Amino acid sequence: MKFLNVIAWITGLAAGILVLLAFIALLLNVNLFGVRHEVNYFHAANTLLLIAICSTLYRLTEGKKKD
Repeated sequence: MKFLNVIAWITGLAAGILVLLAFIALLLNVNLFGVRHEVNYFHAANTLLLIAICSTLYRLTEGKKKD
């Protein structure tokens, strides 16, 4: 279960970094990493956040089944 906790934190932090990069690209009007549209950052962040949420929920539900 500790592995799922680590995966949740890593994907959550990566999603946060992508959202931050999107705001930087939007405010400075630059193409970071060759990405032309800021919405692409949010698509990737959405996927990473879903992975983080699902792994957290799975970890929580499996912990309650063992009790």
